[in-house]
Amino acid sequence: MKKILLILLAVLFLLCSCGRNVPAETTDGVTTESTSATVLTEPEETTLYEDIKVETQEIGTDVNVKYEVLTFDNEELQAILDDESKKILSSYIPNISSVSDLGGTAEYDVKLETIYESEKLISAVFSGSYAIYYENSEEGGEVLYTVNVDKKTGKILATPDIVDYEKMVEAFDSGRFDVSVDFSQYNSAYGIYPYVYVDESRLTVCITKSGMYEEVLRYSISYNDAQDFLKIEEK
Repeated sequence: MKKILLILLAVLFLLCSCGRNVPAETTDGVTTESTSATVLTEPEETTLYEDIKVETQEIGTDVNVKYEVLTFDNEELQAILDDESKKILSSYIPNISSVSDLGGTAEYDVKLETIYESEKLISAVFSGSYAIYYENSEEGGEVLYTVNVDKKTGKILATPDIVDYEKMVEAFDSGRFDVSVDFSQYNSAYGIYPYVYVDESRLTVCITKSGMYEEVLRYSISYNDAQDFLKIEEK
């Protein structure tokens, strides 16, 4: 009788233990728990942008324009991005539709260079080149601009949304970063700022250097060194 009772108790113990949680496993500070009745799976990664849209325009017979634009599942945001891309194009090739009429040729080729996405924002860099040729003149250079988007609000972030611009300029002018940067071409009173972008550890400031061939100089700063003027919390 005692033997039968012990066997019954053992079976009951095994049945009860099957419903208990498996001891927690900790990996790199992350604790997960699973039970015999629950299967835990990693959540699917979602992104605000779906893919990269490539727009190719042919204006006249001698103008070749090609540029890429981020595609978002948000009509209002998409319209803003498309309009901004056209404005950037016209800033490099003014009156682009009349180039052919004036006997010129032009090239504009810009592609997505890199994109960083965190829980809070998307920061994309577009780069390429442009050139305009007339019979007695030519000009051209690098094209580099950035697109920063707040994922929560869908707002496009301008440079002042990411950094305290005046404090950033003061930091460079003070010699803190041991480089000499010419901010004279920018004017915060008129909303003219250098492009900036971020990744998991650094802020990068893009400064255009004018000349026979325009080029863009990039200055990367760690979040720790930029903490007094960085306004976003990616650090």
